Amino acid sequence: MVIKFDDKVMEKIELINSVFDKLGIPRLLENPDFVLGEFTRDLIAFFCFNKENCIGMNIDCDNEGILFGLDPEYEAYYLSNDFINENKEFCLGLIEDIFKCTIKREVCGKKYVKFYFYNENGECVRTKKITGLFYLKRNCVIEEFPPIYLQYK
Repeated sequence: MVIKFDDKVMEKIELINSVFDKLGIPRLLENPDFVLGEFTRDLIAFFCFNKENCIGMNIDCDNEGILFGLDPEYEAYYLSNDFINENKEFCLGLIEDIFKCTIKREVCGKKYVKFYFYNENGECVRTKKITGLFYLKRNCVIEEFPPIYLQYK
């Protein structure tokens, strides 16, 4: 599928590519670990990621921002254009952490998910908790996923 993406969509793809370039990872559109989703059009790019033993993920880039979905939370991180423009270094660091850190996922029922990001020294460098209005932290399942790209091979 050959698509000419809108300039705003390409800006988001290039932001991710700048991190991939730093890590020595093939760029998003050439990366064999990512497949363009069937609803991809010029104004929105849906990237599906599926690599064995890694956390499931999708990336949606459109003219409004970037959405990173980490299984099971489709909207784990949303970076709007304004947020990216005002916090570019934070956004670059987040993107790098998603691909370079060990990720531990804690799921408790249907309304509680927490992600922990650990660097190569085993230090927790970032967390993200997503909850419903009412939740019970019971019957928790914790899974740990290796870095998606510790070093590209």
